[in-house]
Amino acid sequence: MSRSPGRRATVRDIAARTGVSIATVSRVLNGHPHVAPETRQLVRLAAEELSARSPGRGADGARAPGGAVYLRCPYVLTDYFGLIVSSVAETLALHGHAVVLDAGEAEQHVSILPSLPSRAGITGAIVILPPEPGDQLVALRASGFPFVVVDPRTPVPRDIAAVSAAHFAGARSVTEHLVRLGHRHIGVIAGPQDWLAGGGRLAGHASALADAGVLHSPELTRAGEPTVPFGRHAAGELLDLPRRPASTTRPPSARWPPPPSAACGCPQTCPSRASTTSTWPRPPAPCSPPSDSRWPRWGG
Repeated sequence: MSRSPGRRATVRDIAARTGVSIATVSRVLNGHPHVAPETRQLVRLAAEELSARSPGRGADGARAPGGAVYLRCPYVLTDYFGLIVSSVAETLALHGHAVVLDAGEAEQHVSILPSLPSRAGITGAIVILPPEPGDQLVALRASGFPFVVVDPRTPVPRDIAAVSAAHFAGARSVTEHLVRLGHRHIGVIAGPQDWLAGGGRLAGHASALADAGVLHSPELTRAGEPTVPFGRHAAGELLDLPRRPASTTRPPSARWPPPPSAACGCPQTCPSRASTTSTWPRPPAPCSPPSDSRWPRWGG
């Protein structure tokens, strides 16, 4: 299968060159561990060869002059955000683009979007969970500057390109798994409920419980900013309830265990209550996570 001159290599091109599936190529490019070493090497070699011929590089394989992509993630690069940033950066590199990374919680208080169109050497942007108000996104689009929003906090204005994780479906699958293990009294540590992620996860959890004939109790929900201190405090509150939840979990959008931050505070809280755990309701079987194949993945 030949590739048209002047067109960048795609996942489909790499799959055609190597004879493996598009899903396998995606898993390799996104660093998925469950790929045979020979297949991983085959895909990487094909990606490098096709990338060297892409318009973003010269005939000798060197990066051709051109603008970089501004990657904004105004959060600490934990396992959750770090994986997203790494996947984006690797994919951009595959297509010959340099990346200008803007990360860290301090960046939430810096006004960046209005200045992007005038920044020298920047030809586009990818904005992850942007804290900026919708009018800044609208103004940026009106300027003609190309950008994409990843996992927006709130509904994005019309005609703005956005990609979101399957928050509802992921949370529903987690709760269905716990229900099958016999749990009904399930605590939830969620993100802010005015975020699309927080609302979607809580809705998915409640949907799975409803199918089992159980209504989710608001007293079993703790919602707040996804930080370690909040996770520690919320877990403590749930574990101190008169009737302790059988499981305390924050439903994940793409992986198990849940993203760090708030979730990291939970294990820190449990040891301090170890002496009281003997009265907890016991599940009928060990609580193990579902297969990774059930969770949505970036680029998979």
